[in-house]
Amino acid sequence: MISENSVDSLREKAVAGGKWTTLSAVTSVAIQLVQLAALGRLLQPSDFGLMAMMMVVIGIAISLADFGVGNYIVQVKTLSRQFFFRLFALGVAFSFILSVIIALSSPWVATYYQSQSLNDLLPWLGLVVITSTVNQIHFSVLQRNLKFQAIAIIDIFSAICGLIVTVSLAWFDYGIWSLVAGQLTLSSIKAVFYFETANKVLKDVPTVCEGRVIEALRFGYFQIGERLLNFVGWNLDKVIIGKLLGDRSLGVYSVAFQLMMRPFSVLNPIFTRVSLPLFSQIKNDNARLRRGYLQVVRTIALISFPMYLGLAIASPAIVGILLGEKWREAAPVFSILCGLGILFSLGNPIGTLILAKGRSDYAFFLNFLALIVYTAAYFVGSFFGILGVATAFLVAVCVFLYPVEFYLRWKLVGMTLEEYFSALKHHFQGLSLPLLIFIYCSFNKQMPQGNFYLLLSGLSGSVFFMVYLWYTERDLIKNTYALVFSRN
Repeated sequence: MISENSVDSLREKAVAGGKWTTLSAVTSVAIQLVQLAALGRLLQPSDFGLMAMMMVVIGIAISLADFGVGNYIVQVKTLSRQFFFRLFALGVAFSFILSVIIALSSPWVATYYQSQSLNDLLPWLGLVVITSTVNQIHFSVLQRNLKFQAIAIIDIFSAICGLIVTVSLAWFDYGIWSLVAGQLTLSSIKAVFYFETANKVLKDVPTVCEGRVIEALRFGYFQIGERLLNFVGWNLDKVIIGKLLGDRSLGVYSVAFQLMMRPFSVLNPIFTRVSLPLFSQIKNDNARLRRGYLQVVRTIALISFPMYLGLAIASPAIVGILLGEKWREAAPVFSILCGLGILFSLGNPIGTLILAKGRSDYAFFLNFLALIVYTAAYFVGSFFGILGVATAFLVAVCVFLYPVEFYLRWKLVGMTLEEYFSALKHHFQGLSLPLLIFIYCSFNKQMPQGNFYLLLSGLSGSVFFMVYLWYTERDLIKNTYALVFSRN
């Protein structure tokens, strides 16, 4: 059992890590929104569509590149310099091979999407696979040692540099090349600074240990499979849209998806980066893990529910103001995808629980199931355009995958349905009334549709939720506020 002093120390580290991760995530998303707003006016939807096509290929390679050993480094009991450098050399060598494969396969990718521009663009973007592998492996060292301040500073600085390069090149009419150059800049700067910072940390670890590469690879096999299935499942819609509906439709859908992911990309690292190393240290205490997991989910729901509710209601105004009139057709897609944002926020912490328990095989099989479900949903949804694909995605997650997670929580830590819903009952109650009103207004064509009315409606729904939670979950709100804003 872990002593109370150790628990207090972990709690203090979690609070400090959470604050730095929050600062990094919020700042990075703000930078990304500024970049998206600028590029929405400087570039065409087809440019975003081409980038989305390429990122499907690049994302698959990145999922494979480090052999899945990044999370192994975080949770392994003992790490030495010798063991780490063996894993690092293996990952970098494989990433070079993948980068070459991407360059050689670019003509086939261009033929599939019927866009010859990809033949010139993809080999250059393929270099991101190498820099991302350096990022992933050295990031794991910093995460393992709870160096969240260093991670935050590096992430913010690299995001600013990527913004400057991307927007500057777009301003001078470099089109899609501005997106490629910006991605390379961001990833390369991260690689340099993660490398330097992590190597300073590694000076304090033992020179050698009993760790074996084969054990890391055995753990990584399921990690690779889980990542690959997860990535393909999340991006299969883009493969279908790009092939069947063209780069412009894919660009509209891709931007709507990016907007939905912005709040999630703030919440996700705040909790997963900090909770994985902490959960790993108490992985044999199921009761404590259940309490910690539910606290994380309750806090995420407190933030994500009103945020996504407001965004869904005000989506036409938000898209019009942020991106301009030419992106109006992205608004209903964005509104539907906000429902996915809620489900992703609730479901994402289970990945941390799975990894903390060392059951990467569970993550693999969960994502294998997701891929099957998504494939069927996207095939049906594609017959109804991008709105159909978004709706199919939402229904598939809600009906098939969200229930499966209940079994996994019970299997991992003995969590019951009653325990889960009891912890979140007030969140769902606070969400239900404004959500029903929003659905009614969506089908009532006589309701006002001006930007002011839409923004006010979105804000009102979010305020209602927070007021209801203030009366039912006041301690949770106070504790969340203290976690973010206290100086201790």
